[in-house]
Amino acid sequence: MKIAGIFLFSCVFLAGIAYSDSAWFLPPDCAGSDLSISVVFHGDEILQSRGPACVDYSDNRDGRWDKQTLSVSFHPNHAITWAEYREEPFDSPMDAELIVDLWLAGADTEDKTWHIGVSVRDADSIYMNTVHVADLTGKTESCLAEGFCLQTTAR
Repeated sequence: MKIAGIFLFSCVFLAGIAYSDSAWFLPPDCAGSDLSISVVFHGDEILQSRGPACVDYSDNRDGRWDKQTLSVSFHPNHAITWAEYREEPFDSPMDAELIVDLWLAGADTEDKTWHIGVSVRDADSIYMNTVHVADLTGKTESCLAEGFCLQTTAR
């Protein structure tokens, strides 16, 4: 009997940043490159995670891989204008605790990509909710606001 593997994130955070541990579930025969995920704010890495990348996402009938979230919170020292992927720009307050949630939203086995859901929020508002397409054969970057980027690198 095969048991589904668990994609565990080993995360490195800046001092003072709170986070929650979590995992993404992958099929038992998961094989592929390693994927590094970084969230960067004005050159400071607020989250770094690395684990095996799996391109076989075909057996997700029960949705178990979609239920896990990797989260990190931080306090920016200035307001952030969220304009990308939005109809109208919106500013998050200075020094508000912002929470970044990442989850496996899907994958494309032909293109060898993971679709990583990205949400940025505080206690009152959601500022950004989009998908980052991670190339499992190279490097990809999505900048969601000035100075705020999600980077993925496959090795």
